[in-house]
Amino acid sequence: MREVYEFQQQSSSDWKEILSELKASKQLSHREIAVAEYEKNMQRLTPWLDGSANTMSIHLKEREDGTCSWITEITTYKAWCDSETSTILCITGEASFDKSVLGTYVCEQLGSETDHNAQVLPQYISVNTKPNNDKSDIARLIGNTLVRTIYELALDDTGDDLLLQQCNSYFSHPKQQKSKESSRGSREAGRSVRSQNAGGDNALDLSEVYPSLVEKLQKRPVLVIDGVDGLYEDVSKWQG
Repeated sequence: MREVYEFQQQSSSDWKEILSELKASKQLSHREIAVAEYEKNMQRLTPWLDGSANTMSIHLKEREDGTCSWITEITTYKAWCDSETSTILCITGEASFDKSVLGTYVCEQLGSETDHNAQVLPQYISVNTKPNNDKSDIARLIGNTLVRTIYELALDDTGDDLLLQQCNSYFSHPKQQKSKESSRGSREAGRSVRSQNAGGDNALDLSEVYPSLVEKLQKRPVLVIDGVDGLYEDVSKWQG
């Protein structure tokens, strides 16, 4: 009986080792490969203004009921919302006049309208979340933040692995990828697009990646940037 028991123990151990090896050698799915590349690309989008979301939440809580809604009745604001072209709405005022609270209210209102227009994508950026001792280029921080927030949408769509793979490809030669997609047309519908490795020392061209993601995800970004008056101060501080 002892020999039988030892044999069973050894067999069980062998099976555990075999199962462990099978698990380790298991081929990754297309989704897992795409997610791994996505995470690698997100590492390239650092540093960023990661405190913007928390800052927006704080300002929204600071708003008193019944305030800020007046802006939706302003003709200039309505024209800006209805504009079909890229336009800028600049909210100015004295210090401590709660411009930040008003800005986050505008962003929240635009977000609530996505039920009627799913293409609208409000993106809130707070320049004031940059640490005082951070010498990173503020333009780069803003760019990284904008790309990250829209790139996340590709990961959230768990039912479309092809979409994530295509978005991943924009981080490596976005111009070439965009040109290929244009020439491919509808013939490539349903075919898998193999993502390219975005590693190496190649600089990430956000001016190409961002519009490519916007077009692929079929979004109409609306940028709400808080603390614009601090941009010049930030640049002057490190240049002076």
